[in-house]
Amino acid sequence: MAAHQLEYVESGNTQSDTVLFLVHGWPDGPDLWRKVLPKLQEDYLCVNLALPTYERVSSERKRWFHRQGCFFGPNIIETSDLLFETIDAVAVGYPMKKRAILSHDWGSVLAEVVDMKNPRYFNGGIIKIDVTSTGYYRMLSLMD
Repeated sequence: MAAHQLEYVESGNTQSDTVLFLVHGWPDGPDLWRKVLPKLQEDYLCVNLALPTYERVSSERKRWFHRQGCFFGPNIIETSDLLFETIDAVAVGYPMKKRAILSHDWGSVLAEVVDMKNPRYFNGGIIKIDVTSTGYYRMLSLMD
């Protein structure tokens, strides 16, 4: 994993035709998916991503952000860029597989930003769970 990528764990069905990227929200972490992950792993190759400050290497990540001038962590645009860089780096290893996202809460807002910046990239679909309309409209205002 490169220094500019998010931490992630790959697991599940390597024979699946779809890579399913799991994006948690706030204040949840990657453990949000622990109860559904075993079922998802039966049918998909799952990539459970850890957003900034939810990683096991958070002190190393904080030092990297500080060097970039982000003293309180990345904003939503920077985080969506990190998210896409990581997803794209993983997807390169599976060129014949469809790419899909399962996201929750603020992770859904990030998935929406990534999708807006990279239309048609997620050819396997995007599933958003528990998305607040306030968060969605706030995200749209950031994109203007």
